[in-house]
Amino acid sequence: MQQGIGNTLTRAAVGSPTLTLKQMGDLPEPTKYHSLIRGEPTRWRAAFDVPFEARTSSLGAARPLPPRADIGPGGQSVGQAARFCLARASTNLDLPNRIVGAVVGLSEPTISRLKNGNYTLKRNEKEFELSLLFVRLYRSLIAIVGGDDVVAAAWLRSPNIALHARPIERIQTVDGLRQTIDYLDARRAD
Repeated sequence: MQQGIGNTLTRAAVGSPTLTLKQMGDLPEPTKYHSLIRGEPTRWRAAFDVPFEARTSSLGAARPLPPRADIGPGGQSVGQAARFCLARASTNLDLPNRIVGAVVGLSEPTISRLKNGNYTLKRNEKEFELSLLFVRLYRSLIAIVGGDDVVAAAWLRSPNIALHARPIERIQTVDGLRQTIDYLDARRAD
């Protein structure tokens, strides 16, 4: 990692050299990689690698980057990613839309539209948060059963003494969903 300090460009590594701008002029022609430390290829990156327009405003002051909190990996929105994960988890567990709707607080037709990609969850709404909790339950359960969706689906439908009911019945309330997640997290920790 390189950091510019005044007129020097410093490599943040133990025992690495410090180069001044004058010494930088003595470097070989700029190429993609330079061997600066013990012959290891490292990416030469300095402030001048970024276009000037991206670094400053018209007045010359640094311009902050726009927030991208609602954009996830691959350019999809966080709501789309949550929708995809909820649809995948409920399909893998072979849950009917009625039960998935009861878990996340949506109607059965809305869950059908969600699975078809015609409905996107909105961030900071109750169904978004409950969907994330359901996906967390799914991930914990899959980790415990070794990735076997059939065993995970069977566990949801089997009576559980610790939960005092079948997990598929417990997760249809917010308290039951939270207790089931806590139970699975405790089982994973064992």
